[in-house]
Amino acid sequence: RPHSVIVGAMTSTFDSTGAYFASVSADNRLRIWNRASNSMQQQYIEKNHLSASCTSLAWYRPASAGAGGKRKHSSDNAATMGLVAVGMDNGTTSVWDLQRGVVTIKLGKDQHLAAVTDVAFSADGTCVYSSSKDKDILEWDVESGEITRRIRGNKTGTSVLAVSTQTNMLAAASTTVML
Repeated sequence: RPHSVIVGAMTSTFDSTGAYFASVSADNRLRIWNRASNSMQQQYIEKNHLSASCTSLAWYRPASAGAGGKRKHSSDNAATMGLVAVGMDNGTTSVWDLQRGVVTIKLGKDQHLAAVTDVAFSADGTCVYSSSKDKDILEWDVESGEITRRIRGNKTGTSVLAVSTQTNMLAAASTTVML
């Protein structure tokens, strides 16, 4: 999974190709940047974007079949830009469809009691995992918005999630790592 960092009041991550960079600033505007041209490609603003603060960010960008059966990413086709999940301090996660420029689903109303600490997509992009200090990791179906699995974390909660793209294994860490 691409590395996600918090820089000052900004949460950010790269897409899987490294060609694009996503950031959410203190005003909760999601911005997509083209690294080659050093320009902002798109800006997304959610309704009521000032009602909560971004705590985490994950990007799922589907691969398309290339020549000779090799998988490649098309950086020019908006349809392949994929989905961005934005975890919030109010316990919710918004999933953005970057092609359509809309929040397709809002996950977690009344599910996490604490702020979302990290989000991650499954290898195929059909699930989003969210963690929080309330000690649970939730697996969400991206289409329905339903919780498909609740994984009990350790007693201090989970601060970081990572998903292996080869095996779809989820790693969760706080002061210890669970595989």
